[in-house]
Formats: sequence, structure tokens, C-alpha cells
Amino acid sequence: MKYVYCSASNSSVGCTEEILAAADLRVYLPLRGFADSLNLSVAAALVMHELFRLCPEAIGAMDEAERASLREDWFSRLAAQRIRTPDEARAAKERKRALTKVRHKLNRNTPRTPEVEARMEALRAEEARLKEEEEDATARALVRAKAAVAPFLSRPPATLRDMRRPDDHREAFVCHKIRARNKDNWAGMPAVKGSGGVVDEAWGELAGRKNTGEP
Repeated sequence: MKYVYCSASNSSVGCTEEILAAADLRVYLPLRGFADSLNLSVAAALVMHELFRLCPEAIGAMDEAERASLREDWFSRLAAQRIRTPDEARAAKERKRALTKVRHKLNRNTPRTPEVEARMEALRAEEARLKEEEEDATARALVRAKAAVAPFLSRPPATLRDMRRPDDHREAFVCHKIRARNKDNWAGMPAVKGSGGVVDEAWGELAGRKNTGEP
């Protein structure tokens, strides 16, 4: 199996000289109108779309072992975002907020007196503690997520050639407050009617495992 490596970078600094020297081809996307650059994700998507247009046999070209590994990793990451209890989610937000404050203090341009150095050392220790706590919490959530998605790995959904979702598979991931505020305006729309389908079924199973404490 042959692989194609595509590298992209932002418009201000670009790719490194090493990457440019190693590249077999440099691609420029012509622009129209007043735009002087494209969002990086948009540019990458356009390149990938053109590659698959030129080489349609590359679509989905991977062996079953690689496909299974990718599916397990992706399903687990998605589930890990939803598997945490409300208390765990609140604790994660508090850690993130505290970590942001600590890093903001560490990045201050303050004269390095002995007293400041002592405070900096304490802040670095606090940063390490918060990072370790979040890594541990994330690892525990990932273990539970992998157990929760195991049934979906043994019976994965069929590959879709047409990525436009049918109405019974549409679901808008908006919080309940926004959904309630727009209840009248969105009434009857497929994306918010809570019609079920694979999304509600999957998250329903995950929620059941989370609330009952099942692995």
C-alpha cells in the first residue's frame, strides 16, 4: 500500500524548510475575489477532495486491521467526551480553569528575584499536579469509553457513500437551554425533533452504562 503525505501550515510562517526540501510537489490554490488566503482546514479539505477525485480507488483503501484500529480509537474518543458524570465534567472544567490561571501567571514577564523564583517554582508544581490529575481522569474515562463502545466495534455501521444524512439520522448537538429557547422556531425540524436513530440510540446506551455504573 502506498501512502501520500500532505503537509500544510499557516499563511504567516508556512512549512519548514526541511518539509519544503523533501516535498515532491508544492501546491498552490488560486483565489478569487478579495480573499488573500484560505482557512487551513478549508485548504486541506480542498486538496484532499482533489486527490480523491484524481484517485478514487484511494477512497477507503486500508486493510481491515487498520480500519478496526482506527474505528476503535475514534469511537472511544467520541464516547469519552460523553461518558463522564456531571460531577466529573464539573471537576474537569475547574481543573482547566485553574490550569489557565496558573499558566497565565507563569507567562508574566516579572523580574526574577528570589521571592519570584520561589513563587514560580510553586506554580510549576501546581501546573504539574493539575496536568497529572487531568491525565488520570482522561485515562479513566477512556477505559470506560472503550468498554462502552465495544458492542459498536463488533457491529459497526455500514459505510456511507452518500454522506447526506437521512432525516431519521439527523441530530443537532446543541445544549438543552438553546434547544428550549428555540423550541417554537425549530418545531418539526428533523435535526432537533429528537427522532432517535443511531445517535440517540448510541448515546442512550452510553448514558445507561454511565448511570448504572456498568463498565
